[in-house]
Amino acid sequence: MPLPRSSRILTPPALLLLGILAACDSTPPPPVIPNTTPELEAAELSGALRLPVRLAGMPDEPLPLRERLRHHAVPGVAIAVVDGGELRWAEGYGVLTAGSEDPVTPDTRFQVGSLSKPLAATLALRAVAADRLDLDVEIDAVLRAAGAAYELPRGGFAGAVTPRRLLSHTAGVGQPSVSGYSAGEPLPNLEQSLGGSAPANHPAIAVERAPGSGWAYSGGGYEVLRRVLVALDGPFDAAMRREIFEPLEMLASGFGAEPPAGGPVARGHGVTSSEDSEARRAIQIDDGWRRHPEYAAAGLWSTAPDLTAWLVDLQKSHAGKPGRRLPRDLTRTMLEPQTDANGWGLGLELRGRGHSRYFVHRGATAGYRALVVGFIHSGHGAVVLTNGDGGDALAREIIAALAEQYAWPALQPQVRSTVDVDDATLDALVGSYRGLELPSLTLTVERTDDGLTARTWSGATRLYAASSTSFFDLEQGLSLDIDTADRDDPDGDDLDGNSQAPVRLTLRSLHGMTLTFGLETDTDSDPIADSATHRGTS
Repeated sequence: MPLPRSSRILTPPALLLLGILAACDSTPPPPVIPNTTPELEAAELSGALRLPVRLAGMPDEPLPLRERLRHHAVPGVAIAVVDGGELRWAEGYGVLTAGSEDPVTPDTRFQVGSLSKPLAATLALRAVAADRLDLDVEIDAVLRAAGAAYELPRGGFAGAVTPRRLLSHTAGVGQPSVSGYSAGEPLPNLEQSLGGSAPANHPAIAVERAPGSGWAYSGGGYEVLRRVLVALDGPFDAAMRREIFEPLEMLASGFGAEPPAGGPVARGHGVTSSEDSEARRAIQIDDGWRRHPEYAAAGLWSTAPDLTAWLVDLQKSHAGKPGRRLPRDLTRTMLEPQTDANGWGLGLELRGRGHSRYFVHRGATAGYRALVVGFIHSGHGAVVLTNGDGGDALAREIIAALAEQYAWPALQPQVRSTVDVDDATLDALVGSYRGLELPSLTLTVERTDDGLTARTWSGATRLYAASSTSFFDLEQGLSLDIDTADRDDPDGDDLDGNSQAPVRLTLRSLHGMTLTFGLETDTDSDPIADSATHRGTS
């Protein structure tokens, strides 16, 4: 069956930025790309995806999008490309449901999981711009002043819980993710969800570490923020329509357990449990999608062009162009690191430096994966929405191809070399590790005939050694740095031929978070089962 494809070219030919810009806000006029059109560029991408990382000596062969959809067991994908600070093109590839012939189009609605969070952050900053909210005021004071009865349980931890800390995941609030509800299950309202009372399927959202003491990803924190915004602005979805969606003409977007009406809807798909890529198949999840009443954490439905409108608005606001949703100073605050360790701004993770600086956020609910990347200074970016659990790897290949095609200042495909590592060093890495910032997340390192395999929440992937303490993979875009046994322990062994396993791994992904994992004493834990909650939303 031919691969359905539907496109919508929305802008005239844009200009491509080449070279290095000075460290200032002004952008020199980029050269015109001769003899090209958005249609040709979209067609070029569909035939030439790239592995984000390949080994030195490996052939650099183009990867047809049709084949990569099948390889990753993803039925369909929608892509929107930003170039020169404008939407260049948007296209849909594949199908809405595995086995059907209904095509994905640019107007297809996808569940986008945690991409809800940067949109919620934008709404919060709108309240700051209108002097209805202060980023550094204790939220209990805001709620009391608004006449709201809710009070966040503190668990005995001292320190202020402020909007800034909620937005940057440093407020110490728990509940990193939410798993959603099946069709027919009763859905909790906001108060029930915050309080963990029936029919909520998670415990009460509460402070679980000292506010300001460190970074820990928290979907629960965004639901607390939602309670603050409801107290100030009324129903969250109505405020979002009024303040964000309608002004930016994001008319296919909405928060809710069900997708917005008026357009095609991509159904979510899991992947059959097989490590053989040829045997993997997409399986539609029950009822098509999980229901997420936790709007600020995970409740957004959207399209690739709609999310691009928000992305472009943020880029223009940062450049000081008039008429944007946020004033320039608040956008710059949003896109400044609030944490030393992880580089998070307000609602977005920040990567790169200088001209190469960009913001990124991933979304994941059962059966869907989404990714937004936007360069702060150069006006490049993309939105990738998929209807399959294998969509993370597919999105990385799409981003690598776009970075090469449009000469992005970062995220170009990498070529890496490997070194030989002795068996004792490899053996010392074997074990089960649990996330220190996200305890629901685990990974297991296993020994194989080829070296090492890491089993993560995205499946199994082979590890390659860049050194005896640094490893990477090709499929998931991961880098693992090894911190050996406690360096404060004078008797602690290291990796140089001794048998004690390391106690800490630092995992970095190309488009996601930096996370730290500690060695568990119980090596029989199941990384897939233990990570089920995390897989709900990221």
